[in-house]
Amino acid sequence: QLMQVNKNLVLIDVRNPDEFEKMHIPNAVLHPLPQFSPENVMQQLSEQGLENSEIYVTCASGKRAEMACQLFYAENYPN
Repeated sequence: QLMQVNKNLVLIDVRNPDEFEKMHIPNAVLHPLPQFSPENVMQQLSEQGLENSEIYVTCASGKRAEMACQLFYAENYPN
């Protein structure tokens, strides 16, 4: 519902590709945690004009999403 209301919202799924293929939230973008790079994510968002978007990170249980968020914070990306 948030994505329908807020068009400047980006949903990043950090699960593995096989998990993503089985089921994912519509419009989520896959960035598996083992290869996750906040710099690469932000570069891709910038290329799409979405660098100032609100970013949400998801996974199956929340643990990998938390680790991805910590990587964002460690590289000074507060979104």
